[in-house]
Amino acid sequence: MPAKRGAHISGSEHQSSSIQSTTQRNGQVQLTAPYIGFIKKHMQAEGPDPAEVEAMKVELAELRQKVELLEAENMELKRGLNTAAQSHTTSTAPGQTPIETS
Repeated sequence: MPAKRGAHISGSEHQSSSIQSTTQRNGQVQLTAPYIGFIKKHMQAEGPDPAEVEAMKVELAELRQKVELLEAENMELKRGLNTAAQSHTTSTAPGQTPIETS
């Protein structure tokens, strides 16, 4: 029986998928994907390695902290931009064209 091949498996036609193709032979489906090793490793019967889970939790906490810092910095920059824009519009007299500086 010849193998059936399908293209891009995803929940939606518009989503990109890391699964590139499937091959179906005798009721078995074989997936071909760039990260198939990752999938196989994390589908093991004994579950994930506790040390790896802990390392991922630490990394997640660090990333969340970094996101908070970047969000705060972004707010400060937006406030500075708004302040600069307001002072620029008040310093320009009506009917006068502002001079752009680079």
